[in-house]
Amino acid sequence: MWATMRRTTDRDDLPQRGDITVHPLDVNDDASVAACIDAVLARDGQIDVLVNNAGVGFIGAVETFPWELARTTMETNFWGAIRMIRAVLPDMRSRGAGRIVNVTSVAGLIPASYNAYYSASKVALDYLSEALAWEVADFGIKVALVEPGFYATAITDKSIATQGDIPDGPYAEIERQVRDFYAKGVADGGNPGEVADTIVEVATIDDPPMRTICGPEAEMLVQGYRTMSSAEFAAIGKALMGI
Repeated sequence: MWATMRRTTDRDDLPQRGDITVHPLDVNDDASVAACIDAVLARDGQIDVLVNNAGVGFIGAVETFPWELARTTMETNFWGAIRMIRAVLPDMRSRGAGRIVNVTSVAGLIPASYNAYYSASKVALDYLSEALAWEVADFGIKVALVEPGFYATAITDKSIATQGDIPDGPYAEIERQVRDFYAKGVADGGNPGEVADTIVEVATIDDPPMRTICGPEAEMLVQGYRTMSSAEFAAIGKALMGI
């Protein structure tokens, strides 16, 4: 089993789940992706499963969100996953077997105001994954999505550390409220081990579903979005965020 990360010094955060080889990888860098895939193939000779879990997310309104962060969000969450997919497909296709698991988010199933660029990147990967599944099925390759809700990970801490203080502006007050809401939701979220277990199951069962939603609140939100009007859903969202 291989685990990849931009900073291999973070390897101490990995749970002890068998023999894990840690390798540096930046999904936004073509050379880094190629070097990682070459290392795996050189040692193991094949790639059985790819799990795309790299992701970033930043709070901000569509109008005033910094272009650099908007591009970074799409580059990592969408194009980064595609780089990895394109890199592993030749080996999987030649062997007639393989599994690709893309970890998106409940934000790919419902609109996430003040987190719209993150939501858009997950929607894009969601639909690309379904289209890809049709394309590679005849080669024995299966594609599946895991779509978590709030879980206690470091994504919010990294977002705040990267984004810094929210500058004054027409949306600033609400942006701060929304950021506090997301930070609390992540801090109070479920055990990320549940998502890891779901990924393992989806990666190993014979016939995985196209989509697996993780977390009871995620299922509740998706169901509400599908049954309510846009205005009703927005009103509930604002109430939950205290806006």
